[in-house]
Amino acid sequence: MTYSKTQTGWNFLLILIIICATVGIILYPHFGEECPTHPTFAIVVFASIFAGLLFFRLKVTVQDHMLKIVFGVGIVRFKRDLRKLVSAEAKRIPWYYGSIIKITSEGMLYSIQGRKVVKLTFDYDGSKDSILVGSAEPEELKKALDDEIKG
Repeated sequence: MTYSKTQTGWNFLLILIIICATVGIILYPHFGEECPTHPTFAIVVFASIFAGLLFFRLKVTVQDHMLKIVFGVGIVRFKRDLRKLVSAEAKRIPWYYGSIIKITSEGMLYSIQGRKVVKLTFDYDGSKDSILVGSAEPEELKKALDDEIKG
């Protein structure tokens, strides 16, 4: 079974737009007529566009015993071998875990928005490793992962 879902991080994009607008409003009195853009504003806009391209969406694919996680335009990507998968559990994470990529007490988090995730536990030669994969439809992702485990 092939599973592939893409989730857009509208909240993340909105935050970037708000940051750019706020910096623009703060710097507005400093814009000179001979200089159409302030260097600080240009840096913030460039950094926001770069971050937006890197993390504007999350694509999760389950295919051929592989879990593929791709953020944004595809520069940030991760793969996991599902033959080492021990368990998959759909759950909600606390709000303070946030999103994007970070280490949590339950394992590495890969999420773009929302609190719904699937917790995956892998066994690498006796060493357990867990990751949390964000999904708008965690039950569908869990079903696809369970189907891959069963073979």
